[in-house]
Amino acid sequence: MNDSYVYPALFTRCEGERIGVAFPDFPGCVAEGRNDEDALRNAKKALLKRLWELEEDRGEAPRPTPVLELEHGRNLVVVLLDVWMPPYRDRMLHKATTRAVSLPLWLDRESKAAGLNYSRVLQEGLMERLGIFGPREYLERVREMPYERGFSR
Repeated sequence: MNDSYVYPALFTRCEGERIGVAFPDFPGCVAEGRNDEDALRNAKKALLKRLWELEEDRGEAPRPTPVLELEHGRNLVVVLLDVWMPPYRDRMLHKATTRAVSLPLWLDRESKAAGLNYSRVLQEGLMERLGIFGPREYLERVREMPYERGFSR
């Protein structure tokens, strides 16, 4: 797992003024935009997401195809995109997920009366029970675990 990646992207003019982007090293990973800036921003987001998915699956990122080895037509422009993973990883690890929790009525009433935040109490309790006190520590543990106990989708 690297912190920085550079991959070629193929930019092309689509219908109207839109710009489409495809990644030769990631079939199916595409983006588009209204203009150059929008297409570039969306392409970086798509590449970050695809690399994150590979990390989650513990897959290896492919070797980037050298620009001079890419065959492309007149309507395509090759652009090298660089992405920095640490801020994206942090954002994804802090992204909230929703879980339904069942409580006895008496416990729900007492918790509300005490002004407790269920999400906060659950997070603190789970971290204490698991002996994990934040996403960075979690990442360190996951890297050492066999695949079955690592990330899950």
